[in-house]
Amino acid sequence: MKAAFFVENLGQKNLNWASGIIRGIQEKSNNIDIEKTTLFVPSRKNNMTINHLDAPKNINEIVVIHNKDGWGPSSIAGALEKTISNEGFDIIFFPEGKSYAWIAGILGGRIKNNAFTEVVSVWVEENRIYIERLAYENTILQKYEIKRQPAIIVFKKGLYDPEEKIHQPNFRKEYFDIKEKLVMEDLPSKSQAKLEDAEIIIGVGNGFRKKEDTRIVEELANLLGAEIGCSRPLIEKGWFPKDRQIGHSGVRISPKLYIAIGISGAPYHMSGVEASRYIVAINSDKYSPISKKSDILLIGDLYEVVPKLIEAIKKKLGS
Repeated sequence: MKAAFFVENLGQKNLNWASGIIRGIQEKSNNIDIEKTTLFVPSRKNNMTINHLDAPKNINEIVVIHNKDGWGPSSIAGALEKTISNEGFDIIFFPEGKSYAWIAGILGGRIKNNAFTEVVSVWVEENRIYIERLAYENTILQKYEIKRQPAIIVFKKGLYDPEEKIHQPNFRKEYFDIKEKLVMEDLPSKSQAKLEDAEIIIGVGNGFRKKEDTRIVEELANLLGAEIGCSRPLIEKGWFPKDRQIGHSGVRISPKLYIAIGISGAPYHMSGVEASRYIVAINSDKYSPISKKSDILLIGDLYEVVPKLIEAIKKKLGS
């Protein structure tokens, strides 16, 4: 098994966090052999000269990654995607926090894999990776088998003690030239109302083929007096500003009604909508994760269902 970790700096807390996770995995997995443990850290300046550091003995290697134009969420995810693919890591860990969850989510979108947040335990049984994560405002533990690797895990801090023995891990540097694509933080939202305050919210997801196609949702929102939000992949595509993102790394909402259109219902999204009073989902896949969490499921092509829904509402309203 090969494990990678990403942290923003080489502070002792981050080193201990990574070391503790390694110990936790081994304790729960009958001392499984972890072939390689690598910690990646971005240089915020290309002339970063750090070459050695004392670290817990179960951290084999520290890699300082440099980027020609500096680092942002998208460029970091791009660098990690290349490195993970080239070196064959089975799992990559991020610390808890919105910025880390955002990078993890972008990476998941790139390699078409879920990023799991609120994770408190990882172990291996018969070469299968399992996790436990907190859900429903930390009231229950959910167990998942990671069926697709590399696993992308946002792991909570302070749960395991680090390895006590210290050594100097191998150091190396990697250089990239990746353009940063995400600047949504600077874009103003068209809607003045905050998602957190809305009583009716419509969420749009990857089921929409083109940005222009989401305009039909605006008509539905106007009829219902709803605000529009979206899942993380549409933020990554630049279709919506960052303050419209619903989910763990975005806004947690609690409306009276949440209508999810073309959203599969990945854990990082559902953790942001679980406080909704009612959830209505429009999805072509009756086995999608959101189908198990919705109060009403409308199965069908959103390009057919949404216009019919608008027509029905207009008739009901007499317009």
